[in-house]
Amino acid sequence: MFSVPFPPSETDIGCSDGGVELNAPIASPAPDPPCIIRHSRALSGFFVALVTGVTWAGFTELVKTADQSHNTSIQSGDIASQSGDKFSQSECTLKGAAGLTYFFTAWMLLAFPPYFIVNVLIRNRPVKNVVGESLAIFAGQTEQEGRNWTHVWKAALLLVTWTLAIYAYIQALARLNPADVTSLYATNHSFVYMLSWIVLFEKFVAIRILAMIFSITGIVLFAYVDAAGELIWGVIIAVTSSSLTAIHKVLFSKFVGDANVGQATLFLTCLGLLSVLLLWPFFTALQLTGAEAIDWSQAPWSTLCAAAALLLVFHVLGVCAVRVTCKEAWGLGVALSIPLCAASDVVWGGKQYSGMKLAAFVLITLGLLLILLPENWTQVIVRPFKKRKKGRQRTPCTSNHTLRGRLTMTTNM
Repeated sequence: MFSVPFPPSETDIGCSDGGVELNAPIASPAPDPPCIIRHSRALSGFFVALVTGVTWAGFTELVKTADQSHNTSIQSGDIASQSGDKFSQSECTLKGAAGLTYFFTAWMLLAFPPYFIVNVLIRNRPVKNVVGESLAIFAGQTEQEGRNWTHVWKAALLLVTWTLAIYAYIQALARLNPADVTSLYATNHSFVYMLSWIVLFEKFVAIRILAMIFSITGIVLFAYVDAAGELIWGVIIAVTSSSLTAIHKVLFSKFVGDANVGQATLFLTCLGLLSVLLLWPFFTALQLTGAEAIDWSQAPWSTLCAAAALLLVFHVLGVCAVRVTCKEAWGLGVALSIPLCAASDVVWGGKQYSGMKLAAFVLITLGLLLILLPENWTQVIVRPFKKRKKGRQRTPCTSNHTLRGRLTMTTNM
């Protein structure tokens, strides 16, 4: 009899749970993004974790190799001295954790130059913008803070904790196997959470308390197995290095905050510069007094330079991983370094580990992995098993109880 015009094609009359919708746009499913874009963050996190694990395990093994070469030289020197020969070249080829710490921290000067070169020469950014953006980390949150140079004592405090942590780590390597020291060092993540809970007022997560229990149990097992002579001192020094590392991380988060890659690498370079300028009197005093002696002419320079380069990459990834990918990637790399060092000790070092020490490895690694779980870890685990809901697509309702159905019946009359 008569017809009623329908709304334009780009809109439709649909029904929803809340009732009738007029002029509602037709929903179409959004196209899926490419796979490489969807998983780029996961791929970058996997790459960061892999490189972090390899660099930290490589640094540990190279320092231990240098120490073993020193011990071999000392033993050969003792034999030569007993036979009446002059004890010269073999004496104290590499004996001094302080000197090695000074050498390794000096390499941190190279943290910022690669970022500067990439931005200026490849990205063609103005030098003034790159330097000014990076120096903003030292400006202070307020004008008064920047004028009083409060960042100087903050950097000095970070330098002290950072240097002592490396020094203790090298001292522990002189007494324990690389896998033992790496595993004990990995407990610093549990200490970081405990300190962050107190100092930074982070959210309480029950699963991380269980992780702390696992880590502490692993430390106790190490102390029980290595309860004789220098070994127990090695465990104590390694745990001290882990604690100092945790203090350094918490202070870095409190003082530096959310710095970008340029600011973080510049801060590392400044730490290296402060190390070179301020720590040389201590190193010189130890050399002159004979407390620690290094014969630099006989030092294994290729091994030491390779170890310093790996430590540089490790620290750069530590401060930049959270800006590039997820913050858990660096911790996963530290967890990966434990089996890498253990495999290296077994294959090339001929080491054999007891059942209790293997249990300590497992407990500390498990504690580290639990610490790295996000706060919403239950949702993250369950999410892949849920069926992905496709975008809702509105379909026209042909029921006689809807407005479209009634209009259709009227048209056909």
